[in-house]
Amino acid sequence: MDERSPPAARRLRHWLAGADVGCPRCRYNLRGTSGVVCPECGLALREEHFAPPPPPTRAYLVAQVGSLMAAVLGAGHAAIYAPRRAAHGDWSAVVLMVAAAGAGLATAGVWTLSRRAIQRRPQHVQARIATLVWAVTVLVVLMTVST
Repeated sequence: MDERSPPAARRLRHWLAGADVGCPRCRYNLRGTSGVVCPECGLALREEHFAPPPPPTRAYLVAQVGSLMAAVLGAGHAAIYAPRRAAHGDWSAVVLMVAAAGAGLATAGVWTLSRRAIQRRPQHVQARIATLVWAVTVLVVLMTVST
């Protein structure tokens, strides 16, 4: 089978024999596997699964800054001002602050967890994601300013 398999499959098998990498789907350690299918979950492995992501684009970096800014603004504002508002019984402001903090932290969390997938998308898709991230950032800023 090894003689008639495509060169990419042979290269991948040879590389997996000595590499300590996990399956992209289930994270099963693929060191020493003899095939190009994960023995744990059955994913058909390709070289693209293990290629490093391309360098970040400008849209990616701008969205990264926006997600971090949303997280810091939302959580920081809530941490500083929510206890004061709660002491005065202004619970609607506290709820708004907690919502802003949650939106900011969720944006940064989703961005962090999916950064590799985002980097592999075409540049126009990255630009749309950046626009969405900045829309959430503006929403967080508006929520913090209004409280």
